[in-house]
This record gives sequence, structure tokens and C-alpha cells, in this order.
Amino acid sequence: MQIADIVFAEWGFPSWALRTLIAIAALGFPIALLLAWFLELDDDGIRIDSTPTGTPRPEVHGARRYADVVIIGLLLIAVAVLLVRQSDVDPSMPLESPVIAVLPFANLSGDPEQAYFADGLAEELLDQLGRVPGLRVVARNSSFRFRDAAADAREIAARLGATSVLQGSVRRSGNRLKLSARLVDGRTGYQVWSGSYDRELTDVFVVQQELAVVVVDALVPAARGQESGLTPPQPADFGAYELYLFGKQATWQRSPASIRRAVSALERSIELDPGFAPAHAQLALSLGIAATYTAVDPTEARKRGEAAAYRALALDPQLPAAHLALAGVLREEGGSVDAVLASIERALQLNPNYAEALFQYGRNLSFAGRGAEVAQWEQKVLQIDPLATVPRTNLILELHRVGDDPGRDAEIARYQQLFSDDPDALAWLARVLLWQLDDPVDAARTARRAMRLAPSTPTPGAAIYLFRALVAVGAYDEAGQLASRSDWRDTEPLIWACHAALLAGSRGDRPGLESAIEAVRALPPDPSRAACLAFWLSIAGRRDEAVALGEAASQSRNLRTFTLTGLAMPDVLLADLWSFRDVGPPDEVRRQLEDALAAEKADAGRGPPGVNTLLNIAALESMAGRDAAATAALDRALSRSALPWRFRPNLPWFDRLQGHPEYRVLLGRWEAARNEARQRVLADQD
Repeated sequence: MQIADIVFAEWGFPSWALRTLIAIAALGFPIALLLAWFLELDDDGIRIDSTPTGTPRPEVHGARRYADVVIIGLLLIAVAVLLVRQSDVDPSMPLESPVIAVLPFANLSGDPEQAYFADGLAEELLDQLGRVPGLRVVARNSSFRFRDAAADAREIAARLGATSVLQGSVRRSGNRLKLSARLVDGRTGYQVWSGSYDRELTDVFVVQQELAVVVVDALVPAARGQESGLTPPQPADFGAYELYLFGKQATWQRSPASIRRAVSALERSIELDPGFAPAHAQLALSLGIAATYTAVDPTEARKRGEAAAYRALALDPQLPAAHLALAGVLREEGGSVDAVLASIERALQLNPNYAEALFQYGRNLSFAGRGAEVAQWEQKVLQIDPLATVPRTNLILELHRVGDDPGRDAEIARYQQLFSDDPDALAWLARVLLWQLDDPVDAARTARRAMRLAPSTPTPGAAIYLFRALVAVGAYDEAGQLASRSDWRDTEPLIWACHAALLAGSRGDRPGLESAIEAVRALPPDPSRAACLAFWLSIAGRRDEAVALGEAASQSRNLRTFTLTGLAMPDVLLADLWSFRDVGPPDEVRRQLEDALAAEKADAGRGPPGVNTLLNIAALESMAGRDAAATAALDRALSRSALPWRFRPNLPWFDRLQGHPEYRVLLGRWEAARNEARQRVLADQD
């Protein structure tokens, strides 16, 4: 019956199956006693016992003689093992610093489209547990990576730094909800608790609360005889709640289509239940990233997000997500950094395990001039979200910024070890290595590893970063061959057209650049498309057309623009200023040029200037006609990075430096570094 209690729930057996087994065992026990009374075991085997009363029992010879000894010995061993197991996982003696990982609940509904519901219930439970004092909860981003993993609970716990693992399954049939869960000790792999709930769908909030109370009571010493810190989930119309779960899970998928689905579902959720605060808060958070992933008007998205955030706070001032949403609104509106940090701090007071709030707090510290604290906050994020790729790469970048090269390299090696089987995580690292660490050799190597792990159709995202690394080292033919093998032209036309322009523009192929520009122009309007078009029109000398696209291009986000086009927004702004220099009023041109230069120099004065800041200064000084200052800034940039990916000698603002001896020396250093890198990249090919 103990085995059945564990196995039946995991395999989705109906609740009556365990009850039937108990009934069979109860009925079979007296039958077993009767058989034992009337049957006898001797040298001839089992027979009916017809020996008169008082007659000595027959002796059994051979191995059967020791059957009782063997059985009793096995029972004693079993009892000893159970006693040891009980001493290891006794829930009356919980750990002083428990850490729980809530894995995604298995969807046993038979409909893959219902996976969002199972995921949503697990995440809601995770959010509830996150508010409990004395309990550290592994973030969803890390624990949900083990959705289909074959690893056992001990291995999962070790990778996540957890002391306990909660596993579960959800079966939805008609208006019934069957939720089964078990809590496993991460050190021994033994089950601490298991249970199942068979209720009406509308009782989902009660089920969540009951399950959370059981888990807290089993794990947290502070919860015994004291307040556990749990607050019951806010009841809502079930249809509204279901749409909220769908929108929340769609937001996690981080694609243009999924973000649009999320916003639509959350708006319908609010229509069904205008008083459901979590839906308002999640809508604000989803709209906060909509401008990055979709072509939505950023101003309109900001207004809708602001209204949703304030409505969520009015409905539930104790909702952590509402305070985080408000912080995003304040940041987008240009509010003070202190006000943004205060809103995030309130979210963390309500839920100390709120990984996204921890991440955003560290991100905003740099804006507040508290860069020395950033690495510390990245470490805090990684304590509860050890498999989070962005915080881990941010830590790498922070170590790089302060000049801790050994620490940076150790973290890169750690990242590669943690995500050795994750193509998406390796693609992200390739992006960081190329875009922010100016290392096309390791970027290409990492991108190739990711491509080997990913399905070949559609073309893996890592191929984009391999293409850019090949362009960065001057391996133009190889980059062209990679693009010709891809399906970008059909599946991602903006990526295909902008990368055709990147290849043609980098190798000085004017006809190819003109053809790529026309391909970009033929695409539907989009801020990133405008940024790509404005940049390459400027490089092609079509400055009037480039300036006309300036306002639309400025609406694009830096991360999204780089992802789709391979260009950084500072490059687009430099190109816009370069074109305006020839077509705008001279006084206005000088003012804009000096303002941009002053801003870059102010940024450089706040600490050791980054390579990109120095490249921007070099470009602006060259535009202003100050060749010596431009060469000096470029020298500093190439001293910090031998092969900055943003530096291209054929960019028009560097043309005027061609005759300077100092520039020729710098160019020689850069070409030597690029030739060496190209040889290494091509040598690494499969």
C-alpha cells in the first residue's frame, strides 16, 4: 500500500484504485490466516495439515529449514532501514535553512494545450511559498528547467542547491481537478510527504492553500506554532483565473506572438473579473516588455501598463508583483532611481524570494551610481535562481568591468559547465561573448556547440551569432555560406535582409548593400527595421532618406535591435548624426554633436570607460574634426579590446583618419588581431 500510495498518483490512477487495493488487502488478510492454519510445509512441500493434535510437528530439512530465519532476518533489516530513513527525513526536525524547489507539475489531462494550467498552478504555489519567512524558494526560471529531465530528486536538488523538491501532477477532466504531489528530501531522495486532492475546479484556491500549508509545516521550523507567513490566494472568477494563468505562462515564452497572446488573455481576464489584482499586475509586467518583443507603440503600451499597475495596487497593496510593475512604470516614465528602488524594495519585503525583483534591483543600482553593489545583488539572485542565464552573464560582465579577468573567466567556465546541454543558454553566452566581451573566437566556438545541441530546423538562433562572429573576423565567404544554408529568408525576413546588409557593408560590396537595403525597405514598418534601414542608408551615402527615418529608428530598443539586425543602437544614433551633419542647419548640427560628446565623456568619467564608450568618443571627435582626440580615444579602445566588434574602418566617420600615421599603426594592430582570430575561428570548424 505504501508503494501504491507513491506510484498510483504519479501514473495518474484514479483515486478509487488505492481504496480498492486497501479493501483487497483487508479481505485477503483473514484468508491468509485460514490458509496458514490448515496448510503445512514439510519435505514434500505444502499439504493439508491432517496431523492429530499433540503429535510432534514434522521436521523440515534442507534450505526450507532456514526459511523462518531468512524471513525474520529480512524483516529486521527492513525495520532497521526504515528507522534510519525516518531519522533522516523526520519532518518534526526540519532544517534550519530549508530551500525548496517546486518542479513544473506534470500535465496528465491528455491535452498538451493544458500544460499552461499545470505550470501556472506550480508557479502560483511557488509564489505563495516565497512569502514564508525562513524558507528559501528556488526561482521558477531554474526549477522549471527540469520539466522533462530524467534526473532523480537528489541530482536536481544538488544542481539547484535545494534541500527539498516538490513534484506533482495535475489531471483536469470536465469540472474536476485531480492534483497529486509529493515532497522529497533532496539529500536522501526519500519521500517526506505525499497527498492528492480531488476537487471541483472552482476549489483550486483551497487546494493551493492546503498544499502550501502542508509543505510549510513539513519544512519551516518558524511555522510550527507560529504564523507561517502564508496568505490565502485571492479568490477570483475561475474563467478569469484560467486566463491569468495562460497570460502569465505566455509571457514567460518571450516571443512576439506569445507576448501578444499574453496581453490579450490578461485583458480578457480583467473583463471577467475587474477586481482580480494579479491579472492587473501581470498585464502591467507584460506590457512593460511588449515594446521590446513586439511592434506595439511604446507610448501606448506605457500608458496601459501604468493604468494596470496602479489598479493592481489599489486592489491589493500587499501584492509583490504590483509593486514591481509600478517600479517598471516609474523607470519608463523617467522617475527618480530612488523611487524605482523603493518600489522594488517593497516587493522584496512582501516576497524575499521574488527573483525578478532581486534582478531588477541590482540592475537599477548601476543607474543610481551604486555600481559597486551590483555584483553582490547578482549573487543574491543566483542563490535562488542558480540556472538564470541573464544574472549569471551579468555577473560575468560586472567582473569584466572591474578588471577581474580571472574571476570573469572562472564564471564563464562555470556557465559553460552548468549549461553544457542547453542550446538556448549557450546561444545567449555566444551573444554576450561577441557583443559585450568582444571575443569572436569564443563566441563562434560557443555558438557552434549550441547549434550541435539544437534541432537543425528551423535554423538555431545560435547561427545568428556564429554569422556575426564570422563577419567580425573577416570570414566573409564562410558567413555567406552559413546564411545561404539558413531558412531566415522565409522564417525571419528582417534578420535575413539586415544580415545581408551587414555582410555586404562590412566587405565593401556596394551593389550587395543596395540590394539588401531594398529588401529591408520592402518589409512592414517596425522600429528595428527603421533602425537597420537608417544605418545602412547613411553608410551608403543616402543621407536624406536616413534622416527621415531617424524618429522611427529611435523607438527601437537596444537589445531587440541587436537581436534582429546585428547593430547596436549607439551605431544607429551615430549614423543618424552623421547624416544630419550634411543636411541639417550647421548650428543645430554643432549643438547635437557637442551634446552627444559631452554625454559620452560624462559616462567615461564615472569609472573606467568601456570599449563602446571610447569608440563612441572616437567617432564623435572625428565627426567634429578633432583627429588627434579621435585617434587617442581609439587607441584606448583598442588597448582594452584588441578586436572590438563595433569597430569597422570602412565606417564613414573614420575615413578622415586614413592619412594619420597614428591611425595607420592602430589599424595595423587591429588587422593583425583580426587575422589571428580568423585563423582560430576557421580552425575550429567541424
